Amino acid sequence: PFSKLIKISAEVMLREWNGKETFEDSDEDDDVIDRRLNKWSCNVSGPSKLAMKKLDFCIQKLRNCTTIISLQKASLQVSLSLLEVAVTKDCRNPFLCLSQSAIFAAQGPKGGNNDETLKKSLPKETDCTVEEALQILGRADCLRAIHFTNEAMFLCSYVARVCCLHRDKHEVNHPWTPKWRIIGIMAYTISVGIDSLTCSIMHGEQRKQALDAWEKPVKAEIGRGRSDAIAMQKAFGRFNTSLARQNAGPSKGEGAIDNEEDDLSFKEDYDYGDQESEDGQMDDAESENSEQLDDAEGGNSEQMDDAE
Repeated sequence: PFSKLIKISAEVMLREWNGKETFEDSDEDDDVIDRRLNKWSCNVSGPSKLAMKKLDFCIQKLRNCTTIISLQKASLQVSLSLLEVAVTKDCRNPFLCLSQSAIFAAQGPKGGNNDETLKKSLPKETDCTVEEALQILGRADCLRAIHFTNEAMFLCSYVARVCCLHRDKHEVNHPWTPKWRIIGIMAYTISVGIDSLTCSIMHGEQRKQALDAWEKPVKAEIGRGRSDAIAMQKAFGRFNTSLARQNAGPSKGEGAIDNEEDDLSFKEDYDYGDQESEDGQMDDAESENSEQLDDAEGGNSEQMDDAE
């Protein structure tokens, strides 16, 4: 399944999440960026400072690990801390934090009761906000990384049903926004990861039952998320193509014409130079001939005078 995955970078998803209409819109103001660079200033909220301090403490514990078991446990703690940082309002790129969280979770212990720290109560589907859906998908990806496929499938299906609710045009109280479009794309991406892991760790009839566990409405919503990912990828590709053409300057044909004109002008200058040199040689030959004629005439006149 991973071979057919439609990949969308965290930067592109962030621009859509922030409501950028085009990929060439300017980024946030400098003061907003300065406030989000993990600086301990009065502009950073208390929950954000607490989440970053917790992440810093977990990373220090990870660096001090001396055994494989302690390293695995510390990696899972770092993953949980990154999940908390991703949902804070001062986080500049939550998608990057969620991606790193899944990477650290993959280094943690697999199976057992290691999913207890990722279990939290879910809101009603009609009351779920886009930030809560983002955090739920982050937990689903971490559960997938530590091989809890059923739990990850449950959370991903929950978010897919919420996306289906917002995609419904008759639900006026649940609008479909760019942020929910990103949630739908992430649900599709995580579902592909779950299926890929299922194919890797399961075999035979057990694998078939696990892959068929997706509900039909959920599979339909995942397919729509894949279509949104393809559309976003094509839009970003067209933007890169147009930008490359602008930076490339004149086309190859125009450059060839300019080079031909330069060659012609150089050739003309070269011909003029040759012609001038030939004219000079002709003038020298004429002057020598005239001098020879003058000498001959002088000699003839002297001979005539002697004869007389």
